[in-house]
Amino acid sequence: MPAHTTLLVDALAVWRLWRLAAHDTILDRPRDQLRDWAFRRAREADRTGIPPTVTLLACPWCLGFWLSLAAVITRRYLPAAWNIIRDIAAISSLVGLLDTLEERLTGR
Repeated sequence: MPAHTTLLVDALAVWRLWRLAAHDTILDRPRDQLRDWAFRRAREADRTGIPPTVTLLACPWCLGFWLSLAAVITRRYLPAAWNIIRDIAAISSLVGLLDTLEERLTGR
């Protein structure tokens, strides 16, 4: 696969993994538990504001960076595993994007 195509497919995969971690309902419960734990821990330490863990989960720039780093490292050291994860996540991204486009075009 050409380098620019690999980069695009990797980016689609990482975007899907970010959506999964940050927004998908299937991970609502663990995400809520992590958020509650982070706020509880911050209160115990007498800290105010939004805990960094909560910011990390909500911020595509933050979590996206760490997921991208993990993707690059995985592609380098476990390429067969990354190819499987990447293909599944990238195809899932395209399915979701195409569904969104269809909804907007058809008004359903």
